[in-house]
Amino acid sequence: MRRQRSEIRDQRPVTGNRWPVISDLQARGVVGLTKAQMAAVLQISVRCLDGMMLRKEISFWRIGKRVVRFRIEDAVRRMNETVLVKGDSTEANEGNEGGTGE
Repeated sequence: MRRQRSEIRDQRPVTGNRWPVISDLQARGVVGLTKAQMAAVLQISVRCLDGMMLRKEISFWRIGKRVVRFRIEDAVRRMNETVLVKGDSTEANEGNEGGTGE
């Protein structure tokens, strides 16, 4: 028998967001995050996440043809290798060398 959406919604701990906090998921033993959960963690849209998957900028595993899951540690490691760029503090301060700007 299918459970009603309200029953499922009542079981997940929500902290002001639509999706549970990562620490809550890990405490419950959730290893693989869904697309929507991973997008919420990264604060991007699901469509942007789809693009990252196509460009192989984020690691994921596929279960069957449609089901996709993400492991946070693996995804962040892959993003560090492919997408994330370290900021250089000297570039950020180049415009402020002249003092107050007067």
